[in-house]
Amino acid sequence: MITNRTILISLLLHVSVTTPNHLQAASPDTLGDVLERMRVKETRQYRYLETRVVRMLVEPWKATGEMFISPHHLVISQQFPKSTTTAISENMMLYIDNDQEIHRSLKLERPFAVPGMEPLMQLLFVSGGIADLEEEYKVDFDAEAQRWRLQLASRTYDEHDIALFQVSGKTGQGPEVLLLEYADGDRSEWKLSVHSRGAAAEQELRRELDKLKNCQIPLECGSLN
Repeated sequence: MITNRTILISLLLHVSVTTPNHLQAASPDTLGDVLERMRVKETRQYRYLETRVVRMLVEPWKATGEMFISPHHLVISQQFPKSTTTAISENMMLYIDNDQEIHRSLKLERPFAVPGMEPLMQLLFVSGGIADLEEEYKVDFDAEAQRWRLQLASRTYDEHDIALFQVSGKTGQGPEVLLLEYADGDRSEWKLSVHSRGAAAEQELRRELDKLKNCQIPLECGSLN
């Protein structure tokens, strides 16, 4: 089962014409601003720490690695505790664990409709406004001088779905924390930090996608290139 589940937000800085430059203050963003900036416009490379709280485990499970988000892909390259790759394109999701020789693919019924990742994928890749979002989720948004927070609570879900999704970060910056709470009581928190963006991030992403050419499901791998 594919368990890796990861967004971009930036805020506007507004300065009054009567305010000197050295006294510039960040104004809280609006939900519309946030949704516009969630749409992926350039490739970004993140480093992450994932912490999962699972009912069957006594201690939280932790993983580290890199996440790439581009206009056409989301790739999670886990490095610890073992090396795995989850690669998502518009119509396909792959999960690769070479150590255990596990190569799995899933053809998506709708563009970027990844099971267990619906809120994140909708914010990143599915165009639409506030009204479209509110059709599927109860939306809670707040922004203060130092931080912003967006929370989506599913209106309908079963025991395997995400009940609540939250993303937050510092004013003027992208997301730092992703929180996913599942209907069965499990939860997963991702702490993100930007490592590179633009051409540098795109080059690293291509290297990750090139690794998939050696997997044992070539047709599916080809659709990710």
